[in-house]
Amino acid sequence: IKIYTAAMDACVKCGRWEGAQLLFEEMRQQGGPLTPGVKNYSILISAFGRQGMWERAMQMMDLMEKDGCEPNCVTYNALISACEKGQQVDEAFRLFRRMKQQHITPDYITYSALISACEKCGGQIERAWMVLQEMLEQGITPNVITYTSLISACGKSGDLKRAFEIYQTMLDRNLTPNVVTYSALISACGKAGQLSQAFQVLQTMLDKGMTPNVITCRRG
Repeated sequence: IKIYTAAMDACVKCGRWEGAQLLFEEMRQQGGPLTPGVKNYSILISAFGRQGMWERAMQMMDLMEKDGCEPNCVTYNALISACEKGQQVDEAFRLFRRMKQQHITPDYITYSALISACEKCGGQIERAWMVLQEMLEQGITPNVITYTSLISACGKSGDLKRAFEIYQTMLDRNLTPNVVTYSALISACGKAGQLSQAFQVLQTMLDKGMTPNVITCRRG
């Protein structure tokens, strides 16, 4: 089973999800010592998620339960990430609730994927903020990517004040904003009609030795 699992993982990393699926089906047909385990299901769920096929990922979860294989945190993270990529935020939160009902403890990846899902689905900042608060209560420290997603969500929600508050929190926590962070902040300023603030953020970015990229220019 270790050989099949490694081969599935290699297929996914090379972008050949079809190959991973064929190996998985072969394992199911062989059965016995080759019966797929939670890692095999999770690998295939992750593969579908990366391709934007969130419905296929959910079907794999149904098959997993039908086969009597219990999901773990990795499985749920792959499912929530698939929903995030497919912009299915309600489904992502449903999975999150189900995960906790099964007494599976969410980790950093879980919370980050939920915040990103909120950001992608119209910038649901209140929902994202609740996730952040729970994340902090669980003693999990957000990183630059997490805070950047929150800033972007603020921008899409038109909440410029909170976007700058989150930016300041990053600085207070000794986290260094990157080009993507500043681009999100510039975008938030632009959408709020605060062009002077957008230029101030751009100047701060330049003063820190960062070079604006295409995304920065588009967002500005």
